[in-house]
Amino acid sequence: MQISSILDITNGELQNSPLISFITDIKINPNRIKQGDLFLVKNQNDIDTAIKNGAFAIIYDNKNISITDNEIAWIYVENINYAMIRLMRYILSLHQLEIYYCDEITIDLIKLYISDFKHPVIILENDMYKNIIKLNQIEEYSIIFSHNENYLKQISPIYKNFNHQNYNISNLITHSAFETTFSYKEQYFSRLKLPQIYIDQFLDIYLYLEKNIDINRLKQSKICKPIFINLHCDIIEFGKSDRFILPISTQQIAQKQIKFIKQIYKYANIMVVDNDKNLLTMIKNNDFNIMLVVGILYEDMAEILSQPKIEQTLF
Repeated sequence: MQISSILDITNGELQNSPLISFITDIKINPNRIKQGDLFLVKNQNDIDTAIKNGAFAIIYDNKNISITDNEIAWIYVENINYAMIRLMRYILSLHQLEIYYCDEITIDLIKLYISDFKHPVIILENDMYKNIIKLNQIEEYSIIFSHNENYLKQISPIYKNFNHQNYNISNLITHSAFETTFSYKEQYFSRLKLPQIYIDQFLDIYLYLEKNIDINRLKQSKICKPIFINLHCDIIEFGKSDRFILPISTQQIAQKQIKFIKQIYKYANIMVVDNDKNLLTMIKNNDFNIMLVVGILYEDMAEILSQPKIEQTLF
């Protein structure tokens, strides 16, 4: 890409008269810079490393940064996040793509079935730096998903809503909060490892993939997945205790999961807590059947519970 094009796209201002006129790739990690790359500055302390590794251009939004190499292009922008949005919008405009907004649960299910999509799938995160790297390597006909609609509107005004609500299901049996049987049209789904509240999201993916998916893969899902523990707070086999902890990754999905669990387990002693540095102590010192922990991933919760427990003694 020509430096002149980058200036037009980002509304940047060239701060010097460089010897180079083009860049070959966009990078955010100074250690991965190769000769010819454009470096997007997140931390100004990384600039020297990027130049040493061969950066041809630097984009930054801190006017206090000094030019240290006049042979390469130094491009000042008022806001680097806005510049990245404009770059991403430009990159997307060059390709034929499917772009979808969906909820976080759908994103988690897509990750289970990502290999079943006919075209490459890109899942955007809330980190612009990571997203621009993903999009800069995009292939034609890729399928893009994001659960951040406001962000998606900025980089691609033309997108579709992937989620369809209220499928007409029948023969619904809730075996537990984590296992469901139901029918949709002619298809009967028996004892899916899926909470009832996420049937619609599952069917969205099932129908998009033309019903060609492995149902058993749902067993790998961490969506609304409990961690059963004994009285010593050790992790035990699923269902082998009347105590479990349910990690809930974000506040956005917490309300629905909490309401659902309370409906299913009406007579259980349920605690709802936020993730905290003293979480393990809180678990050990409280009497509960179910603890819902908001703001933590399943893997992180399991790691905390796997920490060695210091037993109190008389000595």
